[in-house]
Amino acid sequence: MIRLRHDFVVPAVSPAWLADVASALHGAAAGLRVEEGRVLLPRREEFAGLDIWRALELVDGADAERRIWEEAEHDLLDGEFGGPHTPPADGAGADVRLVGGEHCRAGAVYRLTGPAPEGVGTEVSVRAWDPAGTTLLTAGLVDDGPDGGGGTARLELRGGAGGFAGLVFAYEAHGPDGAHDDGTAVEMEVEVDAEAWWFRLRGIPGPPPVRLRSRVQGHGSVLLLSPVTEVDGRWWVTMEVEVDAEAEESQGDDFRDLEDLAELANTIALVWRLVVLEADAVADLRRTADILRGDGATSPPTATRYPGTGPGAASAAL
Repeated sequence: MIRLRHDFVVPAVSPAWLADVASALHGAAAGLRVEEGRVLLPRREEFAGLDIWRALELVDGADAERRIWEEAEHDLLDGEFGGPHTPPADGAGADVRLVGGEHCRAGAVYRLTGPAPEGVGTEVSVRAWDPAGTTLLTAGLVDDGPDGGGGTARLELRGGAGGFAGLVFAYEAHGPDGAHDDGTAVEMEVEVDAEAWWFRLRGIPGPPPVRLRSRVQGHGSVLLLSPVTEVDGRWWVTMEVEVDAEAEESQGDDFRDLEDLAELANTIALVWRLVVLEADAVADLRRTADILRGDGATSPPTATRYPGTGPGAASAAL
């Protein structure tokens, strides 16, 4: 077993900020319009006014991180969606259908069909939908392409008396016919316990609030994040990684030494800074909800600022 540890610093946020982000996420999803069973997906340019694009322009000299964001942007807004509110042409783009229940209500079922020729289909079921309580989504993926295979995913958002309480995301992929041979089985689970995070900041002991467990080709690794303290609007965070020795050999050079761990910590800190400081995530999500509802011509909502967050706090917090 290989064990590594690295400390890093990120901007602090308040419980109210996390609660508003969770609420705005629900609002953005509910803002999607459905006509005759088809979920309408907007054009990429309709999102041009979001703060996140301006924030990305402030990233200087971070080529690897910039490439990650550019690839994600392409996957989400270029390669996957089928353009304006029209069916995909010639099989290109994604097609999203509401095939059961009511939109963004418990019991809703959506069917997503990826662009040809991959033929990847996903069915998403809403098991629970409560912005103030628990929202639970499950998904099953079937690849009808030449490689076959499939997978399942589960996302749970939890609310509590103090707002956002935590989330769990689990994913499992397997080979054709459900076979979990060593070459195709991938399992991952991310758990965030927001209440445990606040407890740790108050000096109350407990398990690490953020845990990422993964298993690839039969070998596992665990990543843990724990806050140490908050000073001047910044969180000091400890990252610990445990990797099976055999997994380290079979999966390449990931987490081979502290330098690799530091690079991962820098990436996490960069993404967090973009979301918290350089962009207003809450305002962006509310603006996204307007766009998805077809209110893209309306003025952006007034940004809500929180202590220690927002573009104005960037110089003080980092």
